[in-house]
Amino acid sequence: MRVLIIGTVRAAHRALIELGHEVVLFINKKVVLPTDLDFPYKQIHMFEEFATEQDYADLATVLHANQPFDAVSCLNDNCQKQAITVSQALGLSFPISLDSLELTVSKDRTRHQLTASGTDDTRFALVSNIDAVLDFCAQASTAHILKPVNGTGSKGIVKLETGENALSKMSSLGLTAEDVFPAIIEEYLEGPEYSVEALSENGEHRVIAITHKIKDPTTFIELGHAIPAELSGVEEQLIVGYVKEVLDSVGVIDGPSHSEVIFTVNGPRLIETHTRPGGDNIWDLMKIATGIDLMNLSVRQMLGESILNEIPTDLPKKSFAAIRYAAPSFGDRAKLTRVDGVAEARSKTGVVDVNILKKVGAELGPVLHSFDRAAFVISAGESLNDALSNAATGLAQLQFHTCLSLKEVQSS
Repeated sequence: MRVLIIGTVRAAHRALIELGHEVVLFINKKVVLPTDLDFPYKQIHMFEEFATEQDYADLATVLHANQPFDAVSCLNDNCQKQAITVSQALGLSFPISLDSLELTVSKDRTRHQLTASGTDDTRFALVSNIDAVLDFCAQASTAHILKPVNGTGSKGIVKLETGENALSKMSSLGLTAEDVFPAIIEEYLEGPEYSVEALSENGEHRVIAITHKIKDPTTFIELGHAIPAELSGVEEQLIVGYVKEVLDSVGVIDGPSHSEVIFTVNGPRLIETHTRPGGDNIWDLMKIATGIDLMNLSVRQMLGESILNEIPTDLPKKSFAAIRYAAPSFGDRAKLTRVDGVAEARSKTGVVDVNILKKVGAELGPVLHSFDRAAFVISAGESLNDALSNAATGLAQLQFHTCLSLKEVQSS
């Protein structure tokens, strides 16, 4: 089949090639990697960041007239609107509706929908300035979370303790009003956090994995994940049932989803949900821990195959897998000169993969966003703690060397 793929979930691109399909890529030119040029795409078409959905559809229509596409694939929710527009222009199906996408991308719309359906009762409000934040916080003597309404990568998330000055807290995190507003403020949910990885078909949702999460307690940037999370049978059932209700409420019918929840004293409550797979290589952890290849199933479903029968009705558990991130933070803007210990990290027990995310010359300043992380290690283990420990041991081998001037980088 000839497939038009939009976005940067490159694991899905590899899956399509491995299945023998011809792939044409539409991509924002700001996120193109040198390796993309060596990948066996039939064509690569790069778009300016300000390109509209119609720009994507216009080019796709011209290409389709010359050599028709059989399917459109996109697993990035930040460009699924383009994929929906393109699919409609070409007369092809796409598994996600515009209504469902917009409900999940906008955090305040998600909250409104879950409240209206009786699925979740978390207090929240949409705010555009500090005064609105103070008004909301004054209504209850609890901690609150303030986060950009359309934010990604954990950037701009602020926890406000009871009576804490929001402006001062934002400033202490290196954040400005432009980084945060417009925002959603909601009650702070106490309890362990998990993400739930699922795949849906014709409105039936199959949960494949529940993921244990490790976050920085101040910035909320994710520093690690592990599958499967350690839960009792009752806790597992409550989370699975609740997430299925969430997916029904926001109109998910087909495709992969990634939902983040807090298990409170009153049961699971949603942080956010997405019409895409979980990031941070969670699909790799799923393959190790469950034996299920989420990317293979997701792209095959987008091409029209029924895949539901390949997913067990009960959570599959084969092994344990973890990923840990290195996030060295420097007060001043430091330049990376080299990374030592990569071979040593790869040699450690249980280590499956080691990946350095920053190139020589890159800035390693304060870690304010997921994209500021510097490296990761994926590992397997005989238990959750074993997998996490193996990843941490691998990560501990890495040594990041920096300097403060580009001239030093060029001469090193």
